[in-house]
Amino acid sequence: MQKVFKLTQDGKNKEIGQAVQEALDAGCDPTAILNDAMIGAMAVVGDNFKKEIIFVPQMLAAARAMKAGVEVLKPYLATGEAGSAGTIILGTVAGDLHDIGKNLVGMMFESAGFEVIDLGVDVPIQTFIDEVNKHKEASIVALSALLTTTMPSLRDTVAALLSQPFRSRIKIMVGGAPISQEFADEIGADAYTEDAASAAECAKKYAESGFCAKAAAGEFDQVSVKGEESVTAGAEDKEKNIAMTDAQTKSEPDAEETPEDDSYETSETNGTWVRRPLHEAPHFVKDKVDLSKIQLPKPGEGYKVNMEAAKEKFRNYWAHKNTGRPLMCVIARRPEVEQYSDGTPVEGGYLDQICQGKYYNMPEELKWKDMEDKYQNPQRIVDRYRYFCQTHAFLGESFPNLNIDFGPGSLASYLGSEIGFKEDTVWFNKCLDGWDGVPKLTFDPENKWFKKHLQLAKDCQALAGDDFYVDMPDLMENIDVLASLRGAQDILFDLLDEPEMIGERIQEVTDIYYEYYDRFYDVIKDEEGGNAYTVFQIWGPGRTVKLQCDFSAMMSPEDFRKYIQPSLRSQSENVDHVLYHLDGPAAIKHMDALMEIDGIDALQWTSGDAGPDGTLPDWDVIYDKAIAAGKSIWVKVYSGEFEDWIRNVDRIVNKYGSHSLFLLFPEMSMEQAAYLLDYADRNWSDVKGTFVESLGR
Repeated sequence: MQKVFKLTQDGKNKEIGQAVQEALDAGCDPTAILNDAMIGAMAVVGDNFKKEIIFVPQMLAAARAMKAGVEVLKPYLATGEAGSAGTIILGTVAGDLHDIGKNLVGMMFESAGFEVIDLGVDVPIQTFIDEVNKHKEASIVALSALLTTTMPSLRDTVAALLSQPFRSRIKIMVGGAPISQEFADEIGADAYTEDAASAAECAKKYAESGFCAKAAAGEFDQVSVKGEESVTAGAEDKEKNIAMTDAQTKSEPDAEETPEDDSYETSETNGTWVRRPLHEAPHFVKDKVDLSKIQLPKPGEGYKVNMEAAKEKFRNYWAHKNTGRPLMCVIARRPEVEQYSDGTPVEGGYLDQICQGKYYNMPEELKWKDMEDKYQNPQRIVDRYRYFCQTHAFLGESFPNLNIDFGPGSLASYLGSEIGFKEDTVWFNKCLDGWDGVPKLTFDPENKWFKKHLQLAKDCQALAGDDFYVDMPDLMENIDVLASLRGAQDILFDLLDEPEMIGERIQEVTDIYYEYYDRFYDVIKDEEGGNAYTVFQIWGPGRTVKLQCDFSAMMSPEDFRKYIQPSLRSQSENVDHVLYHLDGPAAIKHMDALMEIDGIDALQWTSGDAGPDGTLPDWDVIYDKAIAAGKSIWVKVYSGEFEDWIRNVDRIVNKYGSHSLFLLFPEMSMEQAAYLLDYADRNWSDVKGTFVESLGR
C-alpha cells in the first residue's frame, strides 16, 4: 500500500501497475488500495500543487499514474465495493477549442474518485442539456472557458442550465483563465475554482455533503456544502492575486504600497531632480475640454502627425532614458463615428475589432464575406484598415500599423500544423502524435502557410506604401510552438518522459526562428531598418521583436531555467530590441530568470484575458524586479472608468517614473484623449520615481 501511494504521488505510471498487483496478491483490500493509497496520494499531490511544491507536469504525471493503477484494479472493483464519489459532466463551452485545462481538471476529478463524462471542446449548450437529461446520476456540470471571447458563451450556458427542470439536482462549476469569482457570481454559477486541484477539492466537498449521492438517487433536496450556498474553493487566493480591488479603483493605495510622501512626485527641472506635489486630481468634464491642442493630419499628410517625434521617444524608451511624459499609445475616435460608440473600453479581438480599437459604422462593402476574405485577402484587409485610420486619430506615441497575423503562433503552421480560422478566434491543429520518425525541424521556404503569409505581407506592404506600417506577425517561440504541433498535454508528458529530447526540439525551434523572422523583416522594415511588432503597438529602430513563453505557466522554475532561459537568451542576442511578454500570475515565478537575460530590454505584463489591468498594486513585485534590472516596462491600462485610469497611472508614474514607461490605453473619445495628454504633460513629465530613487539612481 505504501509503495502504491508513493508511486502515485511520484507519477510513476510504468511501475504502478505491478505495485498494485503485488498489493492485491498480498491480500490488500482493493477498495483500500483505491481510496487510501491512490486517492489519498492524489490529495497530497493537490495540496503540494497549491503550495507550489510541485507544478502542472508533476500533477499531471500523478494523475496519469493513478489512471494506470485503476486499470489494474478495475476487475476487482466490478462488484461495486468501491462506489463512485459521483458523476461529473465536463466540457469546454461553445466557441472555445482549448482543452489542456479541461483535461487536467478531468484527471483530477477522476483521481478524487468521480466518474467523468468528458464532452470535449466547443460544446453547444444543447449538448450539455441533453447529457444531463441522459445521465440522471450526474450531479455536477463543470464548464471551462479560456478565452475572453467565450465568456458570453459561458454565461449563456450557465443561464440555460439554470432554467432547466433538473436545476435542483446539479451543481454548476466554472473555471478558466479569464474567469473570476466575481464573474461566476454574476452569471449564477454555484462554484468557481482557479485550478485543477481546487476543482477536485470543491467537488469532493459536494460529495461529502451528501449532495451527489442524493442527486443520483433522485432526491432533489437542496443540500448546501458546509452550510454555504456557493463553494468558492481557491477564491481567496484568486481575489488576492487576480481580482481588481476597490482599493485600486476607489481609493489611494495602502501605506505599505507606496512611500509616506506619495502625494509628491520627483521630477527633473533644468537638470536637477526636485519634488513637487501632485497638485491635481483628475476631473474630466467633456464639454470643458480644449481640443485646440490636438493636431490631426491635413489632407495628404497621411494618418499620423509627426511620427519622427514618436520614433525619438521610442529610441529613448529602449535606452531607458525617455524625457517628458511617458510613451502613451492613445487612439481616439473621430467625431464622425463617436455616435456609434457607447464609450465601453475596447479590447483587441478577432470579431469586429482590432488590437487598436473597433470598426464603427463600417460600410457594408468592406465587411468580410468569409474567413479567407477576413484573414487572407490583402486588398480587403488594407481597405478595412484604411477605413479604421480614417475614423480614428493616432495620438501620443500611437501610430498606424496593420496586423496581418494568422493568429498568435504562426510558426507552428510553417512546421506542419493546419490553421483553423473562425469569426472570433484562430487556432493551430495538433499534427504530431509522437516524435518517433519526426525529422529535425528546419526552415521550409516551400511550406504552404509560410508562402501564403509572406505573400500577404508583401501585398499589404505594397498597398500600404508609406501610409502605415505592416506589423511583424506573432510567430511565437520555443516550447509554445511545440505545444501547438503536439498538443499542450502531450508536451507536458514529453517533458516528463523525454526531457532531453524536448530540449533538443526547443533548440531546433530557436535555430530556425530568425530564418522566418528575417523573411518578413526584409519586407516590412522602414528606411532606417526599424519595424513595428503586432498587437503590442511598439516600434524599434532596428530588428525589434516580442519574445514569450506562455507554456512557462505550467513549468517549474528549474525546468524553465534549463530549457527556456537559454533559448530566450539566444534569441535576444540576435536582434536590436526585445519586449518580453509575461502572461498570467502562474508565470511570475520565472521573473528572476527572465531578468538575468541582458538582451531583454522591456517587460510587458498581462494578468490574463479579462483580468485586472497592469496598474494593480499587486503587480508591483513584477515591475520592481524589472526596473531594478534596468529594464523598461510596458503597462496596459483599462480597469475602472476613465478617471480611474488616470488615478491608477498617477501611482505608477510616481513610483517608477516616466523615463522607462510605456502606457497602452483603450480607444477613447477625442475629448478624453485631449484631457489625458494634457494631464500627462502637466503631471507625468520628467518624473524620476520613488522606487528608482530608492535604488540610488
